[in-house]
Amino acid sequence: RATLSYAKPALNMNANYYLSGPGYWSFANPSVYRDRKGYDISGMVRPLSFLSVNGMYNSMNDNIDPEKNRTSRVSQKIMSLGTSFAYRTFPSLSVSYSANTQFGEELSTGTANSGGGWAASNLNNEMSVKAANLSYRRIAWNLGLTYQLIEFSDLTKNTTNYSNYSQNGISLSYSHRLSSRVSARFGASNNVKEDRDGSRTTSNSASINLLASVIPSRFNLNIFSSYGTNLTEKKDAEIDQWILNH
Repeated sequence: RATLSYAKPALNMNANYYLSGPGYWSFANPSVYRDRKGYDISGMVRPLSFLSVNGMYNSMNDNIDPEKNRTSRVSQKIMSLGTSFAYRTFPSLSVSYSANTQFGEELSTGTANSGGGWAASNLNNEMSVKAANLSYRRIAWNLGLTYQLIEFSDLTKNTTNYSNYSQNGISLSYSHRLSSRVSARFGASNNVKEDRDGSRTTSNSASINLLASVIPSRFNLNIFSSYGTNLTEKKDAEIDQWILNH
């Protein structure tokens, strides 16, 4: 393993390369995978005191020993990019994007995505996540708003049950300190998932939480309530579900 890093208040960069053979074993870190190699690069730059930009790229390949009788090989690539803005008492904003791609290759035939190997028929996919978060904090209350879009594509289309879907959601959170002993929290969310077969699932939820310190450090009171709905729309039917928790 080799590591190169540079750290300053306005600039931070790291680069790592790792290689572990099929016979590698470590008592100090037994969770390290064997027969794998890869590298990752990450960095952060802060051009202004209230603005930062960060990014990361990771590439990995397993079953790298050609002398081992491997039937498949999996490669994975992950990248992310984000920025955040936080200026004095103004609301803070963060935006991010990430992508994850996996690809399986059948070593026995030397071809990729032919459907005969477990890795090639199950792990060929890519997923991307776009997210934005807006938050505003004051002495007595906090307000947060988050949006997220997930897109998943199954790149192995040699079977009839492959999955492609997109899911977007928005959530709102609010907390308020009513007094030195009492605080209240509220949250609400909406999520919509659309599958390749034309089905659409809409989920809504809301919750409220009241916290009270009756006797400080001895007795606390917590009152919680939540409500949720799920609606699945298909070409030939609709399925409704309501969930109420206290």
